[in-house]
Amino acid sequence: MSSAGRVLVTGAFGTIGRQTLPVLMERGFEVVATDLRTGPNRTVEREVRRSGDFATEWVDVADWARVASLVERVAPTCIIHLASILPPHIYTDPGRSRRINLESTHHLIDAAQGLTERPLFVLASSHTVHGYRNGSKDLPLLCADDPRQGCDLYTRIKIDCEDRLRASTLDWTILRYGIVFPEQYSKRIDPAAIKLSYLVPLQSRFHGIHARDAGTATARCADGCAAGKVLMIGGSERWKKRQRYFLKNILDAVGVGMVPDEAYLQPDPARDESWFYVDWMDTAEGEALLGYQRHEPEPYFRDLARAMGMLRPLARLVSPLVRRKMARLSPFYTGEADRRAPGMDLDERIRRYATPDPK
Repeated sequence: MSSAGRVLVTGAFGTIGRQTLPVLMERGFEVVATDLRTGPNRTVEREVRRSGDFATEWVDVADWARVASLVERVAPTCIIHLASILPPHIYTDPGRSRRINLESTHHLIDAAQGLTERPLFVLASSHTVHGYRNGSKDLPLLCADDPRQGCDLYTRIKIDCEDRLRASTLDWTILRYGIVFPEQYSKRIDPAAIKLSYLVPLQSRFHGIHARDAGTATARCADGCAAGKVLMIGGSERWKKRQRYFLKNILDAVGVGMVPDEAYLQPDPARDESWFYVDWMDTAEGEALLGYQRHEPEPYFRDLARAMGMLRPLARLVSPLVRRKMARLSPFYTGEADRRAPGMDLDERIRRYATPDPK
């Protein structure tokens, strides 16, 4: 085993995981990466191997027996648990989502507690656990000690996992990430992601973070420097913007341009429940401990535009057609739902208007 220790990373080839592995290796850790054996994940694995050598175990975290065997065999000094299904895809198969997001976390914690030398457990959580955040109010920055409110399947599961870990006998760190922006986007349009964006008011306060910075913050927890801490992980002050800013810059970068405002939910300033669960965070403690805030949004969007290559000018040529097609995915644009916040909770809103069809 490396003198720095051995780290087991679940969800290793996802948006954050693929950025975490190189930093762990750079810091001298022996790394065991685990994820689902899919074509995209195998491609990412090959790309990450350019940064160094690590072991890969293709394991579905919903397979409890294999997970327990893996933990016992690897005997890690640290477990970084990133595996998760995100909204809106968490609603496609709620049963499997609970097995992966909730039950797998419980089983992983139990397996870790069964080791002779118990590892540090770093849990990926989300700032969304703090519930609805009214972007029309002058609210203070979100802090780790603020009350939590589970307002959909995803956030209720995250809160349960946090509580289960804190009640365990393990040393732990909980990271509540802001909105993580990947290095590159799929060239294929994800209708479910577009539909979900329409449920987030353009006036919402978004706290973004570059995926590389999220990976750096995550990896730097492996030595125990943040043990016992719940940290809010987001970008610098320049990443604290309104939803409109991020949407406009992403859509401009890919060459499509902004969809009409009529496609987006118009929340009631007097009713918190008509908003979404995003807001700006106080990241001072996490930055002081982990020193991860390196990338800014402006260069990020320039890099994103360059990564599109020749697809960007082609997208511009057909952008009016693409925008109309995207707008028709909105229940507010088509008149299917009341744009001024439909009379239902967020859980039902996502299920009804953003859930992708089962594959």
